[in-house]
Amino acid sequence: MRSPESKNQPPAPPPFSIVSLSYYSAHIADKSLPFPGVIDALRILKAAGTKLVVCTSKPTDLSRSLLTKLDMMGLFDGVVGIDAVTAAKPNAAHLFEAVEAVGGDLARTIMIGDTDTDAGAARAAGTALILVNFGYIEIPAAELAPDILLHHFDDLVDACAGLLNGLRPVHLLRETTS
Repeated sequence: MRSPESKNQPPAPPPFSIVSLSYYSAHIADKSLPFPGVIDALRILKAAGTKLVVCTSKPTDLSRSLLTKLDMMGLFDGVVGIDAVTAAKPNAAHLFEAVEAVGGDLARTIMIGDTDTDAGAARAAGTALILVNFGYIEIPAAELAPDILLHHFDDLVDACAGLLNGLRPVHLLRETTS
């Protein structure tokens, strides 16, 4: 209840998190672009029958919105955000539940990520791990000991094939000059 002195004052704005979430949602794709090579790689994997699921620390609806605005949603069989799981990454449950959501096979699962929580979830779940050395990672990806460290998404399809055919670990693929 407002005090009598505040009668002529405008109501207080909603809490910061609501305002910032609304703004973020409305502008989610303003400065977002897919990394070079990722769309082609995902299309090749999808055409080969690979089940692709996003296992994200963002809320599911925001992630779907971003993927839709980037015209990438059709490449994925599912999106499993932090709000849709019993425990978030790096807990293995997040990855288990994402794989289960699309009818995937955990024994043939490869986590592809760019953070220590992605690495932690993959290791906790006992799955293969590909990390990129670009993106949002604060800890150098090589320090997280991925099975494969990618420098460009042009190498993703071969990296996945190598891991699924038992060729692990492979620590570095080609360096890029860009």
